[in-house]
Amino acid sequence: MRELVAQFRESFEELSEDIRSGEVDIDSVLLSMSRDVVSKGGIVLEGRSALLVLDIPSDLKVFLFRDREERIEFLAGRRGISRDEAAREVDKSDRERQEKVAELFKTSWTDLRLYDLVINTSKTGFELAASLILEAVKSRRNA
Repeated sequence: MRELVAQFRESFEELSEDIRSGEVDIDSVLLSMSRDVVSKGGIVLEGRSALLVLDIPSDLKVFLFRDREERIEFLAGRRGISRDEAAREVDKSDRERQEKVAELFKTSWTDLRLYDLVINTSKTGFELAASLILEAVKSRRNA
């Protein structure tokens, strides 16, 4: 966000107002910035930023997922919110991701054909998932 503020030569508050008013199309700005970063290589993108570049070739595209109930419990604990509120947040996040990928690429963000590696972290845990990703990267580099 600091880069955006610097790029637009505005305060955070001014940039936020420009985004709310529609003067700045934040989605286009983030899409452009993500693509610029990816084109330079040697990076790891995660979360929503990674969704913006699903159509760009990369060394490895990984889809990590976790059972909905575990995501809700984790979020409730992390944010100190009720389970119901966490469920609404999880569902909202999934909906927003789906809408963005459908808008950009006319497909679903859960379309497993988009990814090289798919890991259910409910089954593997985070440490094993990280190890699997590292091995996949090493394997690709040695191929």
